[in-house]
Amino acid sequence: MMEIEASVEHQLGDDAALNRLHQMVDSLQDRYRDQVHCVESRWNGNELDISFAAYGFHINWHATVFSDRIALIGRIPPAARAYRGKIEQAIVARVEQVFQE
Repeated sequence: MMEIEASVEHQLGDDAALNRLHQMVDSLQDRYRDQVHCVESRWNGNELDISFAAYGFHINWHATVFSDRIALIGRIPPAARAYRGKIEQAIVARVEQVFQE
């Protein structure tokens, strides 16, 4: 697996940030019905492990919510190497959008 690291800053504090991340995960499969399948998520306090299939690739992400940012670590299969930038950009853009709404 290849690893992708990113961070998204916010000014919401812990509780509001956790609520937004919960809402994002809950709507993931509905919002991206044609692209995202087999969504599985596990919460442990302020940490989220989520996995899903997208465009035939199995993707894993770990998010840690801090009071001022969300730290993201993604793992994608080597076969998705050509799409690494696009995957990172799509995930980070969606998280940024959720935290700026």
